[in-house]
This record gives sequence, C-alpha cells and structure tokens, in this order.
Amino acid sequence: MSAIDSIRFRMYNTGSVGDCLLLLFQRGDDIAFSMLIDCGGWMTKKEAITACVEDIHATCNGRLDLLVLTHEHMDHVSGFNQAREIFDRIEVGKVWMSWIEDEGDDIAKILKDLYGKKMQELKRAAEMAISSLRRKAAASSHVRGMDARTKAQLRTMEDTLELLRLEDGVIPMRGARASLTNSDAVSYLKKKGDVRYLKPGEVISDMEGAEGMKFFVLGPPRDRDMRFFKIATEEDEMYKLAVAAPAADKAGGAGVLNMGSGAGFNPGSMGMINPASAGVLNPAFAREDENLSSFNEPIVESGISLEEGQSPFGEQYILQGKEKEAFQKDYNSIANRWRQIETDWLENAASIAMRVTALTNNTSLAMAIEFGDSGRVVLLPGDAQSGNWMGWHKPTVMRSLKKKGGKDTAELLANTIFYKVGHHGSHNGTASVSGLNHVQNDDLVVFMPLVQDKVPSAWGGSENFPDKSLYRVLIEKSRGRLVRTDVGVIQDARAKKFRAELKASEKKEFTDSFKKGPNWVEYVIKG
Repeated sequence: MSAIDSIRFRMYNTGSVGDCLLLLFQRGDDIAFSMLIDCGGWMTKKEAITACVEDIHATCNGRLDLLVLTHEHMDHVSGFNQAREIFDRIEVGKVWMSWIEDEGDDIAKILKDLYGKKMQELKRAAEMAISSLRRKAAASSHVRGMDARTKAQLRTMEDTLELLRLEDGVIPMRGARASLTNSDAVSYLKKKGDVRYLKPGEVISDMEGAEGMKFFVLGPPRDRDMRFFKIATEEDEMYKLAVAAPAADKAGGAGVLNMGSGAGFNPGSMGMINPASAGVLNPAFAREDENLSSFNEPIVESGISLEEGQSPFGEQYILQGKEKEAFQKDYNSIANRWRQIETDWLENAASIAMRVTALTNNTSLAMAIEFGDSGRVVLLPGDAQSGNWMGWHKPTVMRSLKKKGGKDTAELLANTIFYKVGHHGSHNGTASVSGLNHVQNDDLVVFMPLVQDKVPSAWGGSENFPDKSLYRVLIEKSRGRLVRTDVGVIQDARAKKFRAELKASEKKEFTDSFKKGPNWVEYVIKG
C-alpha cells in the first residue's frame, strides 16, 4: 500500500464565528482517510451550517473515518444539532474526545460538577440583575448621570448572558429540536462511533487508512488542583501583553496586569518555559500526581454573599432588629430605588463569565499530527488558552510524547508547517512562550477560522478580532501565507509584502495549493 502523500484542509464558513475543519488524507487523488474536527457556529443560521455539512457528506461519500470534538462550546458543536438530519446519514468510524468528556473519569466529574454549579449561579445572578436594573433604570431616569450608568450596567449583564449562551448552546430552532444544547450534541456524538477519550501524552499511530501518520495528544492538561484550567490569560503567554511589558518595565517595573484567574502565577518559579532560559523547563514543575486528595480550590471566584432583597452588604454587615426595619423601610422605598447598590458588583459579572468561558476553552482537545517520515507537523489546538498550552510542556507529557512518538512538544512545535489558529484569532487563543515562539519552519501556513463581522459584542466585537499583536506575529511567521474563513488569503499590506518576497517556487506552491469554494477555503500540504 502506498503512503499518504498529501493532506487537504478544508475550513468551512458556517455562517458565523465558528470552527469546522475537514482533513482529507490522500494517496494521489484518492481519499484514504477522512477526519472532521468540530462543526459549529455562534448563533448561526441552520441553512448556512447545513450547507457545510451537505458538502462534507458529498466530499467524503457519506463516511468519516474519524470525528474529533475539541470542546463543548456552541461555536464548535452547534452543527451536530442544527444539521443533525445530514449527520444522521454520515457513517462515522471513530470519535475522539478529551478525557473531560469521560463520565467515568474522577477528575472530570469534579470539574463538570463545579462548572455546572458556577454556570447556574451566574445565570441566576445575571437574570436577577437584568430584572433589577430595568426597574432601577425606570426609577433613575430623572437623576443626572445615574441613567447612563444603569443602562451601561444593563448592557454588561446582557453581554454576560450572551457569553453564557455560548456555554449552554441553546439555539432557537423550529420543531422537536428547539431546546437542544451543547451537551445534547456531545451525547449524540458519543453514540455516533467508537468513542475514545484522550489524555495528554498519548500518541496514536495505528489508524487504518492513515498509516504513517502519528497523532500526538497535547492537551487538555490533567492536574490534581486544576491550576492550568484556571490560567486563561497568563501575562507571559500573550503577544498583546508581551508587547506592552517592556514599556511597563521602563515606567518603573509595574509589569503587566494578569487578566486571568491565575494571579501571581510566576512562569519561572512554577516551571513554565522561561524566555530567558531559551525554553528550558524548571525542575520544580515536576510535581504532577493526579490524585484527588488535595483538590479543594474553587474554579472561578465570584462576588460577595448577599442577603437577597434585604441588604446590599456581605453577611457580616447584615442589620438586625429595629435597625433592620428602619433601613428596609427607607432603602427599599420606590423613591430611593435608584440609590440601591445590590447590582453594582455585577459590573464585573461579564469578567466572571469570561473566566467560565476560558475554563471551557482550556478543556480543548489539542493535538499535533506528524506527517509520516517527512517530520512535518500540523498543529490543531482547538480553542486552548494559556493554561492548556502551558500544560503541553509538563515533564510527564514531554517524556511520554518522546517515548511513544519520538518527538516532544518543543520538537513538534519547531516542525509545525500548518497551524489552525485557536479561538478565532483572539489575544489569548495562541500562546507565545509555550507556543508560537517555538515555531521555526519557513513553510508555515496559517488557517484562521474567523468571520470578522459576526464577532459578538460580548466577545469584544470585530475590532478585537483578530488581535492586532497576534496577527502581526502570525503574518511574520507564515511570511504572509495566512488564510481566513471570511476573506480567504488575507490582503493585509504586510502580508502582501511578505508574499512578494517568497521564492518563485514557494509562490507557486502556495498559489497551486490554495482553493476557495462557495463556503470553504482549502489548502493542500504534501509530505
């Protein structure tokens, strides 16, 4: 049997910000192995995503050898609900998910339980706040400055609910499937094929039809205290903050604000990759057992405890007796409603919701595929954020990858020639120190799943996608060979300049390998 000699990457425009990537492993012009990674869109129309799945069905002749689910977010799984009639007609051989989706996994159970409770907490708080703020807005319309502030708070809470909608995945649909959620999509896929739950450090090289290919599992991380899940935006891992850091140092060493929940996390002391040591790992990072005995930390911190409808203060300040009666009479009067402050702390609720969203992103199944004997690598991180990327460099993961597959994380990154950008080009979806800084291959091509004008305001809007600092680095690393879902080959002036400087053979290869369809872009790499 001849070896796989090319891989076609077809990235679909699902009608919104979403991920749907089809990989076709070929011998000559024949498809030997087909692999789909995710299928979803943010509040996308059924017709748009259905058209994509129809194309997948036709292209693969009604069969997928492998279907991969990276994580449980609407923009990655909605298609399995919205276009289920077509997926019902597609035969699936194997299904891969991360260990997070394994109902028999002890750590996954704890994570899912805490995550579910936090989700319900936030939903209740957001819904109550919106109701309260609407009443407050009506009562404060006569107060100078107060009306605008209340309306701003209301917009913040509405954005919070939008973020939480990404988490549960409920999309208004006609008929019996009106209430299907992200969890329903996952349950559907678990029955679709032979399911395998993957852990970091595994290497799979026995896929029938994809002989010679090695699939390296990088994440999500597996830690007894789940410290990596809580690192959404490690300051040393984001290009936006890395650019700002030197200026902050000159200003007096104030450093860069850590926006994630891992405040005070020191990459040097915890064994992260240290930029000053050229990627050498700190031995202190070897503390990695997975037992549950010491798990006692909250996943996401939120708010203060309030006595609902009685006091705006924490429990230790709750009034009693006559003081309480007098306070309630005055404070809860309709005339003074605009003065109430119960909802003020919820100005930060959108930030809390972003942390919950980041937690799910960090559960992404991240992998690298080595293309036979060529050594060329395809990097597929899902929507992994900082903590997930950092976890790829844990000593146990590195040793396991090297032993089972012959290459560790740093070597895989160095040989990467195709990168599917994480989280649609956001500032925290591509790590620097533990990620892109290692990529050195001059043949790098970048695919970014982004429909810029569909980025919801709750995410920061189109002006923040793609992140400008990251975009600049990706253009430089790929020498202008960056392809987006919405525009195809990007026409950024810097990208054009880099492409103009390519050798004639490189220009021809890039041009010949790229193709644009009615709702997809495609690129072929050769082994």
